[in-house]
Amino acid sequence: MATTMTLSTDVPPSRELRIRVPLEVPVGPAEMVVVFLPVGPAKRRTLAELAASEYAGIWADRDDIGDSAEFARALRRSAWTRTT
Repeated sequence: MATTMTLSTDVPPSRELRIRVPLEVPVGPAEMVVVFLPVGPAKRRTLAELAASEYAGIWADRDDIGDSAEFARALRRSAWTRTT
């Protein structure tokens, strides 16, 4: 059985990482392949590119939203509020 995991991390100066494997991975000998991919800054989009993207008008046909600007603010507020 092969199990694939995708992890994102910051490699610390010690260059030591700890990985906890899922419970469904059997105990015993295993082969693990680790691939380090460079992560660069996100590509900046122009306003014209954003307007032509799949994100423009994403809520246009929703009748349960009302004021879309307030809806977006409420989404951000709930995402930024951590529960303890």
